[in-house]
Amino acid sequence: MLLVPAVYSDPSLKVGFYKRSCPAVESIVRRTVRRAVSRNPGIGGGIIRMHFHDCFVRGCDGSVLLKSGPGGKQSERDHPANNPGLRGFEVIEEAKNRIESVCPNTVSCADILAFAARDSSSKLGRINYAVPAGRRDGRVTVFDEVTDNLPPPTSTADQLVANFARKGLSADEMVTLSGAHSIGASHCSSFSARLYSDPSLDRKFAAALKATCPRPPQNGGSGRDPLVPLDSATPNWLDNKYYVELTAGRGLLTSDQTLVENSLTRKYVAVNARYGATWTAKYVKAMVKMGSIDVLTGSQGEIRSSSSHCSSFSARLYSFNGTHDQDPSLDRKFAAALKATCPRPPRNGGGRDPLVPLDSATPNWLDNKYYVELTAGRGLLTSDQTLVENSLTRKYVAVNARYGATWTAKYVKAMVKMGSIDVLTGSQGEIRSSCSFVN
Repeated sequence: MLLVPAVYSDPSLKVGFYKRSCPAVESIVRRTVRRAVSRNPGIGGGIIRMHFHDCFVRGCDGSVLLKSGPGGKQSERDHPANNPGLRGFEVIEEAKNRIESVCPNTVSCADILAFAARDSSSKLGRINYAVPAGRRDGRVTVFDEVTDNLPPPTSTADQLVANFARKGLSADEMVTLSGAHSIGASHCSSFSARLYSDPSLDRKFAAALKATCPRPPQNGGSGRDPLVPLDSATPNWLDNKYYVELTAGRGLLTSDQTLVENSLTRKYVAVNARYGATWTAKYVKAMVKMGSIDVLTGSQGEIRSSSSHCSSFSARLYSFNGTHDQDPSLDRKFAAALKATCPRPPRNGGGRDPLVPLDSATPNWLDNKYYVELTAGRGLLTSDQTLVENSLTRKYVAVNARYGATWTAKYVKAMVKMGSIDVLTGSQGEIRSSCSFVN
């Protein structure tokens, strides 16, 4: 394991930020990432790429993790640069849930993502480094800002240098961070035009790619769009072989191969290809520096939780069905507490949309207290509270509220039964090579 000392540019972040408030956080993230990457190495590349995409749009604030909100507003996550290409969201969510169970409302999603990118580098390249933390989570995500900030795979070297310079990163750091393409994969559609027009491609490499990637439909139809490793030499290992491949004309994307066609960036490619240890040291410094881009700290932003947005239930708090000020089934003190967090929705839509725990009693523990809350009029969603208003379901709620062990046993049986709904077995379906895409 190579441990490289970190150098970083933002003094508001510090190594060991959670030493007192949540000492287990980094070990929790590390275990979660290592399990996921052991099952699918491509997840590691996806997490590193997700960290990059997060930091380049609004800074490293976890905004890339936010799903689209109410009113049809699309988030960064839904942009074609991120969807369906980015992988690893479920890993970050799993780590967040585990952390919330031991350190509720303490660790930001932005920091979890930074830790996870480091742990992916460690698992797939034995590159370990200290991650300065203290980031806060952003509350805003804007679909169009992805186009304005992320370089497309067709970028030239000059465009890449300019794009990274706007984020405070040098040309050398841009080339260094491009080395993360040593792992991960790309859809044929991101580079297939090169197969039939780019003379800089190695002939044997191009022929092998053509065997996998169909010629793009002339009418722009969807067609098949397989995944291809970004680095054909060591596709599941983070190292400097990516640069060796570039010097041989085997860069997959235009934004890869362009690095050896530009007089400025070519020299950095040559050094990285020749000296693996030098590239590793530069990679660590560049990752830490990138992780400090436009961070939110102190009282800025928020610490996100796994919860429900106010917009999912605020109609129960204000002008319920046009007949009551609020849903009469809601406990008054509970409703008052929710109103303090959830503003009245603007008539024209939009506005703030905070997150609230679905179960206010034990928000980070899976138990039967949810049912106890329902019987007290503290169900958050209409679909929760309705369970005690129906004569059939009310009796089940009462039993579950009273007998925790009974609910646990029923929960296990129901989960297993649900897991057998309309399954495909035997020769039905397929074994996907990537769970996000059809083979």
